[in-house]
Amino acid sequence: MTDKETVRKILRASSEDSDFRQHFEREWEILFPQPDEMQDMMKEHLLDMVCLFAMEGHSGFSANYAISFIPKILNFEPLSPLTGEDDEWIDHGEGNFQNKRCSKVFKGGRQEEPYVLDAYIWGTKETGYYTNRHSHKSITFPYMPEEPVYMEKEYESGTEGSDSSSEERSSD
Repeated sequence: MTDKETVRKILRASSEDSDFRQHFEREWEILFPQPDEMQDMMKEHLLDMVCLFAMEGHSGFSANYAISFIPKILNFEPLSPLTGEDDEWIDHGEGNFQNKRCSKVFKGGRQEEPYVLDAYIWGTKETGYYTNRHSHKSITFPYMPEEPVYMEKEYESGTEGSDSSSEERSSD
């Protein structure tokens, strides 16, 4: 038995009666009632995470507090504003720098000011969404990443960075 299998066995044994685990397994079965190789594999990965979370004994406030950090951590997003200090940057050569704490933030190259790559997302539900060089937005520090603005139209010359012409995508 590998170390990973041993850890998995311990995790699962320690959380058999967990409300988190029972909720996850019940909801997963409703969502994916038929066997599916990819979904079955994903279930195993997610079940391990749920079991580890359950082992911590969170409830109420502490569970919500811990959960609030997870999406940012797993998406490699900063938990506090970027400072722009020298130690936050990776030098990619030729004057191009990428922020270590938020990989979609750059400085140097053709654009003098620091910028975020995907501030504007172009397209429509019918055509699909995409980013391009006109999706960049200049930023100042301290900077906390924001949700991108969905322009809800195809890119047209002269519209880059034009918040007034955008309609944010609804979260329906």
